[in-house]
Amino acid sequence: MTRAIINRAEDMLIAGATRQQVADVTGVDLKTIYKYFPAG
Repeated sequence: MTRAIINRAEDMLIAGATRQQVADVTGVDLKTIYKYFPAG
């Protein structure tokens, strides 16, 4: 993932988006989102 996508994903998660929503919007696989932003 590029730094821009990581920043966008982080902003979305802080704003309350689910990891699935982040994956859908950014076009990144859900497993990759969990790799960069583990649950818990």
